[in-house]
Amino acid sequence: MGIKYNATTGKWETDYKVPRLQAAWPVAERVSDSLVGWGLLSIVGQREQNRVETRNSDTQVGSHHVSNSVIEEMICALLNGDINVIQFSGFVGGMIVPPPSYLLALPTNFLMLGDSLHVMGEFIKLAINSFTSISRARQQRAANHLADTMSHLHTNLRLGHKITNSSLGGGVDPRVARSAGIDPVAWLEVLYQYATGDTRPRMAAESIYALSMVRLAVPGRQNQQFLPAHSVGAPSIMSSVDGDDNMQSSTGKTVHGAQTGMFQSPLRRAAHIPRTRCVLPISWAYLLIGIACLFMYFKIFYSSDPSDEMGLTL
Repeated sequence: MGIKYNATTGKWETDYKVPRLQAAWPVAERVSDSLVGWGLLSIVGQREQNRVETRNSDTQVGSHHVSNSVIEEMICALLNGDINVIQFSGFVGGMIVPPPSYLLALPTNFLMLGDSLHVMGEFIKLAINSFTSISRARQQRAANHLADTMSHLHTNLRLGHKITNSSLGGGVDPRVARSAGIDPVAWLEVLYQYATGDTRPRMAAESIYALSMVRLAVPGRQNQQFLPAHSVGAPSIMSSVDGDDNMQSSTGKTVHGAQTGMFQSPLRRAAHIPRTRCVLPISWAYLLIGIACLFMYFKIFYSSDPSDEMGLTL
């Protein structure tokens, strides 16, 4: 098991190189099958269908979006008291939040609902075991079961590239946005790129949110940067979804904001309570869109009578 209690230091620690309790491959297959089978090719892209057809290839694996190391670090931070339950809940919420295209696939919705219930149950089990006087062994089992559950969420796994998935540098395997789909912020990004002639690949919304959420919530990763290549001569970093899209800077296809930390678009970043590290499972963009919709609702249904505005009386 990756998470263990160190009696010498009195802290929970992790060795994320320890293999997970179950294989990621079947989960990644179910995700891709459910997307392709429900008319989402125009959103997910033809590459997803090609990936399903060649899933027995040695280069195609169950690629993690948020790495095991980040998940286990976060659980250890909760057990060690470095973060509180609210911060950890925000992290769990961010793991469960799906890409917009997932919402159009009925089978995927059922899979994600099951994931949500499962991870909530494991979270409650860990909380009960942590706040009651039980053995360290039971706490360890509960912590590792939660880590395993979060690692194998359907929102966290896709068929991907083996070399890329084994060399995650920033804790998040970046995904290239395949198309705007039903994401309203993505349409604004497409318009901006068209107007400015910017041909660089756009990062998927879930990757932008995941990395900003990790940098806000995971202790020790606040200032961590994501670079297109780890060092000179290192393997090219490619998207786990579009595995043949080379994002190494030498090719000229640099990701937005990759050289300066990650993502110059503030709307894509995880929403959080200002001056805190309490993360909300939503981006600033959708929080603003929600506020605007709520404003329009009150404006329409609670506006004054038009006859009063004209000075008319009955």
